[in-house]
Amino acid sequence: MIQPVILAGGSGTRLWPLSRDNFPKPFLKITGSRSLLQDTILRIDKLKCLPPIIVSNQSHKFLLQEHLNDINKSELPIILEPESKNTAPALTLAAIHSLSISKDSLLISLPADHLIQDTSNFIASLNKGVEKSKSGSIVTFGITPTEPATEYGYIECSDIDLNGSNLIKFIEKPEKKLATKMINSGNYLWNSGVFMMRSDVWIALISQHAPDILAACELAMENKSSENTLIYPDKLSMDTCPNISIDYAVMEKINGDDGNNFKSWVIPINSGWSDVGTWNEIWNNTKHDEHGNYLSGDIYLKNVKNSILISKSSNLAVIGLSDIAVIETPDATLITQLKQDNELKELVSELEIQNPNIKKQHITVQRPWGEYKILDEGSGFQVKRLTIKAQSSISLQSHEKRSEHWTVVKGNPLVTNGDTKVILNESESTYIPISTKHRIENPNDQIVEIIEVQIGDYLGEDDIVRYADQYNRISDTK
Repeated sequence: MIQPVILAGGSGTRLWPLSRDNFPKPFLKITGSRSLLQDTILRIDKLKCLPPIIVSNQSHKFLLQEHLNDINKSELPIILEPESKNTAPALTLAAIHSLSISKDSLLISLPADHLIQDTSNFIASLNKGVEKSKSGSIVTFGITPTEPATEYGYIECSDIDLNGSNLIKFIEKPEKKLATKMINSGNYLWNSGVFMMRSDVWIALISQHAPDILAACELAMENKSSENTLIYPDKLSMDTCPNISIDYAVMEKINGDDGNNFKSWVIPINSGWSDVGTWNEIWNNTKHDEHGNYLSGDIYLKNVKNSILISKSSNLAVIGLSDIAVIETPDATLITQLKQDNELKELVSELEIQNPNIKKQHITVQRPWGEYKILDEGSGFQVKRLTIKAQSSISLQSHEKRSEHWTVVKGNPLVTNGDTKVILNESESTYIPISTKHRIENPNDQIVEIIEVQIGDYLGEDDIVRYADQYNRISDTK
């Protein structure tokens, strides 16, 4: 049976400040009401296959479950890596799991953060690779280049045949001059990152080209733990696993016939594909107004052309500019020329040194019980607004380095404060001393909103001791 594997572990640094480590690109809603991850999952519904396996990071567990619940896919199996180790280990974990279910499983490896405009054409292209893969071949899918892009890998083919061409070799992100030469030759496609092969073929390839990855992943799955549809590979085993992509680990090391009867094929995809990895690519794939602008939020313009302007929290006014991206969020604003936004990854790396949180998370942070938003912070204090969903609660917890003061602004929460449990009404408050066990529960059908004032010498989210939790968290944040 065909076993799709959806790889959802990337951070999407090039789409900062919308994407962050704790809210990466697969969870962004780029062109509609669904996230890229949700679109990837629903797209596979049109393929005759098993339910997809999703491989992601443990830190995204609850965000992932929320996105699955929203599209009625909460039953899908999820492999949660203790930390991201790139795509080669992720696919290896999925292959091991798939083989434990069926020795004849056929993997289709799919990035979770790509945009496909023509689903029917995409599925038809995948189906062209099924028989080739069943026979033991490796099938990769290429995109017809529209420009000599330097941010994509390339695939050299014997020719360009819609039903499959012989793969000659992979070329990783060439310089402009070489990319131009390759496009002019007519025998090169962009590497889409979509691969198809039998699970046992992938295991054989990873054993040959990256045996340390296979050894770590096999041990991690042997010592895994499980929780309903969630699979947790062993952390100690995964700590020894190299961090490397599918391309570097295997695909760039195979050329045509690998010497082990692994025939390699390339099938073109002409379905309106984009990895939407830059703001320029998002502009290319969105609808524009009469001046060529894509707008989202409260935007006021005068003499602005061919630009992408997004405001998430405030009024944004722009005058007399063209070919730019302005991305405003509550804690960070990016302004860049569209043709230069490939330099964003380097910029974010520099920003991370100065302010690690600016890359890690938004000031509004999702939690399984709801969310919190940082309203203000300074030396020795932080103010948050907590929103607790209906029938939800934070963990029973305490802090060793801070006290908290809660004021209810909406709803009627049940509050635990030491040995006392009381229902608070709107405008009522309570003080939580350092080291005191406390909890907010919302047993009602409406949300609860609380203003939390934290006071202490250290206000990090890791200052927490848990005693009980509705969501079975061990130790991260409330």
